[in-house]
Amino acid sequence: MVEARPCPACGHVNTVAAEACANCGEPLPGADVHPGETYRDPDDLSFPEPPPKGERPPGRGNDPKRAVAVELERAARSRVVEGAHRGVATGTMAALDAAASARGDATTTSDDAEAQALRELAERIALRRTGTRTAASTPYAVGNRPAHYAGFVIRLVAFAIDVVVLVAFTVPLTIAALYGIKAGLVASGAAVDLSQTEEALSRLISFAWLSMVVVYFTALHSAPGQTIGKAVVGIAVRRARDLAGIGVLRSLLRVAGYALSSAGFFLGFLTIILGPRKRGWHDYLAGTCVVHLAPEEA
Repeated sequence: MVEARPCPACGHVNTVAAEACANCGEPLPGADVHPGETYRDPDDLSFPEPPPKGERPPGRGNDPKRAVAVELERAARSRVVEGAHRGVATGTMAALDAAASARGDATTTSDDAEAQALRELAERIALRRTGTRTAASTPYAVGNRPAHYAGFVIRLVAFAIDVVVLVAFTVPLTIAALYGIKAGLVASGAAVDLSQTEEALSRLISFAWLSMVVVYFTALHSAPGQTIGKAVVGIAVRRARDLAGIGVLRSLLRVAGYALSSAGFFLGFLTIILGPRKRGWHDYLAGTCVVHLAPEEA
């Protein structure tokens, strides 16, 4: 950096100490510059020379009290920003006010504006984080919770568990009923054709087993929305339009829809794989769907 003064007549750049232009000889006017202000030569590509270490620019920085206050304020602002990023907004305004009061009467308009901007930023971050925590801790109401529909595999596993449960209950009862009726007929001494009796008993037992299946699925789907198998895997039957529970009539209609889904090589069950909401024909018939339960519902 070269300290210089341009000539107003020819534009020649002269040194600051020159009283007349070295090119045209015109006298140079007095330097109307502030201390420390310089003119830069367009051809000078050197970097500015730093001021001596012992010198400090004039201004408010020469005040030791203000320098300490400014440093305190900077530290307070850094704590505010760091605390806001961590979600800790307590005491941010107090820290800023303490730093501003430490400056005393040396506070400027730009500093106040910056401090106010930091206060507003801290408030917005605190409110946003508080709202997020409140929304995360508040359970969804019925119809507002986003649905997580159960797929084909997990529903097949639940159905297999239900079949095991039904077989475990019905087979012993069926065997006991069959032998009990035969023993009663033999003990009565009536002339009965056992082959025809066994055929009639088989029809009766089949009807009883079907009735038990209907009652099992209808009762458990209408009350808690879960059979034993669905409860094990954490899924439940819900009304499709609002994810509310279903009643007895809707549950009975859904069980009757099993026969419709079983027709045509079980095509009604395969739509669970293809549909976006994973619903079978029996679900469309009854207006139901199967969803994963939320943690607070399981």
